[in-house]
Amino acid sequence: MKNNTLVMFTSTFPYQGGEQFIETEIEFLSKEFEKIIVVPAKKNNIIRKIPENVIIDNYIANINKSIFNRMFSLFDIKFIKHISLNKNEIKLLAINMLYIKYYKKWLLQNISKFDLSQTIFYSYWFSSATTALSYMKRQNPKIKFITRVHGGDLYESVHGINNFPFRQEVLNNINKVFSISENGKKHLLKKYRVDSEKIIVSKLGVLEHGKISPSSSDDVFRIVSCSWLTPVKRVHLIIKALSKIKNHKIEWIHFGDGPLKRDLENLANSILPNNVKYNFAGFVDNSYIYEYYAKNPVDLFINCSSSEGIPVSIMEAQSFSIPVMATDVGGTSEIVNNENGYLIENNDNIVNNITSTLIKILQNKSIHNQKREKSLNNFLNNFSANKNYSKFTKIVKEL
Repeated sequence: MKNNTLVMFTSTFPYQGGEQFIETEIEFLSKEFEKIIVVPAKKNNIIRKIPENVIIDNYIANINKSIFNRMFSLFDIKFIKHISLNKNEIKLLAINMLYIKYYKKWLLQNISKFDLSQTIFYSYWFSSATTALSYMKRQNPKIKFITRVHGGDLYESVHGINNFPFRQEVLNNINKVFSISENGKKHLLKKYRVDSEKIIVSKLGVLEHGKISPSSSDDVFRIVSCSWLTPVKRVHLIIKALSKIKNHKIEWIHFGDGPLKRDLENLANSILPNNVKYNFAGFVDNSYIYEYYAKNPVDLFINCSSSEGIPVSIMEAQSFSIPVMATDVGGTSEIVNNENGYLIENNDNIVNNITSTLIKILQNKSIHNQKREKSLNNFLNNFSANKNYSKFTKIVKEL
């Protein structure tokens, strides 16, 4: 019997502030499932447009996350059992214990409302929601649950830890793990004891626009980057690389907000030469970025992250025929290569490598522009939402 109800645990979606890429995925899911219940961990006052058969349950977002509750979670035997000498692991474990408690409470209150033979529980991130579902499945084997796994919820090095709490236990109980990259699947198989058939590579995607961003027709080279301004995104590397270019006119715009915005603006103001114009545009909606790409020439998209799954921001740039320069981390090499863009080795010489590559591009723009068609073709062949999400929803529906 086909599943007709999907319960989806997110971080903020459908509220604004992240997870913009779910907007596209849920359109495909809503056509396959009669009902979708979305349970976000956080909320705000701005809600995204969602399909009519999507119901929002704000229980986790509304729950009282008091200091008393946080402290009480630390006395749980599971916390004591998994405690380690790694301070980052202790911090992550403490956060997990608090949210596991909330998700378990939600599940206990709601599980009887579902026909488990026709319901899939879907954690968009490999998170405490996934762990709570694993606990519940041990009590009720009829529960079917899945998760996606991306970058920050996959690679231990992002958090400075050796192991994610409860991960092996969850992998033993879960029905399927959908990794957004081949690299992610390889990492899980190498790190944990898990049946390879449990892990399915299911790449994300963006919609086809039928438009391209043209190359600049004047003597200005225009660069875009797009990410949260956090340490892992390493936007400061872009600033340092651009600071070394003195003889070419460059305009760089960054879309995205975050805790490092003021520091990065100060760095740019202090070291970028007059030939480099820059703009920290802050948070904007995806539709704004698409409109920007369609109406403005963009010569290059840059991503300098220290860890990634496969960035949706790169898919978006390629969908407008923009060549991409990106660091060779995580699954990035599955979308960027030296045929359709520039894959930068992630080593101690990274700033000089970015600078030298930029100078080569600026000295021979005709060769650079030949990559535009290959960038678009890579998107159409591998990261089209129509292809990727249609395949994903069919697999989930039939579980």
